[in-house]
Amino acid sequence: MVVNAGSHVRSTSRLFRRMSSGLIERRKEASRFVPPVQSVAGRVASYIVRRLGVVHEELPDRNGCVYRPYGSRFAVGRSVRINLGFRFHGDVQLTSVYANFCGKSDTIFRMNRRGVLRSAAAIGAGLSTVRSPLALATETKGGRLKQGVSYWTYQKWFSLDELCQEAVRIGLKGIDLVTPDQYATVKKYGLVPSMTSGTAPNTIPIGLNRLENHERVLNSLKNDITLAAAAGAPNVITFSGNRKGMPDGEGLENCATGLNKIKSYAEEKGVTVNLELLNSKVNHKDYMADHCAWGVELMKRVNSPHVKLLYDIYHMQIMEGDLIRTIRDNIAYLGHFHTGGNPGRHEIDDTQEVNWKAVAKAIADLNFQGFLSHEFSPVNTPPIRSLEQAFEICSV
Repeated sequence: MVVNAGSHVRSTSRLFRRMSSGLIERRKEASRFVPPVQSVAGRVASYIVRRLGVVHEELPDRNGCVYRPYGSRFAVGRSVRINLGFRFHGDVQLTSVYANFCGKSDTIFRMNRRGVLRSAAAIGAGLSTVRSPLALATETKGGRLKQGVSYWTYQKWFSLDELCQEAVRIGLKGIDLVTPDQYATVKKYGLVPSMTSGTAPNTIPIGLNRLENHERVLNSLKNDITLAAAAGAPNVITFSGNRKGMPDGEGLENCATGLNKIKSYAEEKGVTVNLELLNSKVNHKDYMADHCAWGVELMKRVNSPHVKLLYDIYHMQIMEGDLIRTIRDNIAYLGHFHTGGNPGRHEIDDTQEVNWKAVAKAIADLNFQGFLSHEFSPVNTPPIRSLEQAFEICSV
């Protein structure tokens, strides 16, 4: 059988040959086969089988080796040998990739050569638009988003040290809403203090919407920026404050005045000031920054890469919904995300109304480089399982 799929298929063959180099490990007895934990080659093998969908045949290895795949998908605890034969212009090229996993199974497979050739030709034709097996194999745990957790939501069950240890185990990258004296603890575990907690009088009800508050709030905010920069913390938080009868337009102008005073210092220190959007319907009655459009207009007036909005998805779902469209239209002004199931601000599971997988994918598709941090109050037992589940849902 002669297949001419062009340079893309030849490149595919060369890729397989390169990846097989140094990864062949043979064993004479299946019972003695104890290879390392899931390898890059194994993950590539998993991708090939899933992607190509070729026929499998039972095959004992000619040297007596036993390679054990797990159906058409591979999991930790499995191994597989894949034989790939390509014929180009009369020349036969044979590549074997040995993918090593730990464990046992009962079936030995060989990939059917014709199926490989047909599928490889199809993949080769569109290779420029398909992510390579190597890219998929090396993708970091947690997908494309950097996920974190707000400390206060788990403070009832865990000390900061304990929560950091759990975060590392799960795959989270940051701890939100920690104070400067807690930065060292977070960093000790290789995590990022992903959002500082506001320091009084920089608080939800006071904020920047009144000129008479500016001196005190901005001094507090400047100190937060200084300490965050010293610790390598990327974000500090601030707030609009409550209305108390003030028109939204006046509050918007006052907040712009305050943020314009602090933006150059934030830019100098490389720290981003995030003004949080909160709901005024359920949790924070009278809060002014309760709609994304108001916040976006504020960002346009400040016009700084180091002044953004903290888009709390739970709060904005309550106030306006239309999450994915709003995020897509305004991603340039959003610096940080919080999660939380609505109603109740509990787990982001099927007990609430937001499709979190779709929202997380929409954010990741926009190449968002900041943090998405979980800020829900768990009600399930054990509570850490809720954080594990949230991490899994948002790993896109």
